[in-house]
Amino acid sequence: MVAPIEFRPCPNCGKSIRTNASSCYRCHVKMEPESGIDEQQEEENLTDDFGGYDPEEDAFEYEQFLEKEFAIKPKRRPWWWFVAWLMVFVFCLPILLGLLRLLQ
Repeated sequence: MVAPIEFRPCPNCGKSIRTNASSCYRCHVKMEPESGIDEQQEEENLTDDFGGYDPEEDAFEYEQFLEKEFAIKPKRRPWWWFVAWLMVFVFCLPILLGLLRLLQ
C-alpha cells in the first residue's frame, strides 16, 4: 500500500511543499530532510511498496525482455521487402512526373 503524500510549510515563503522535497519550488530554498525517515529508508520503503520494483530503474530493454521471457525475437524485414518498395517507387515515378507536367 502506498503511503499518503505529506506536506509541510516552506520556512522561507510559507508555501506548502512535500516533506521529502529537496528545495521549495517557489523560492528555491534548499530544504533539509526532516528527522525521522532518511532518504535510504524512504527508497527501501518505495521498493517494498511496489513489490521490489525500483523506480530509479531506467535501463529496461523491451526487446530483450520479450526475447528472454517468451523467446520472441524482434522481426527483421527480409531483403526482398526493400526491393519491392524500390520497384513501386521506380514504377510510380514516371506517373508522378507526368502529373507534374500537366499541372504546369
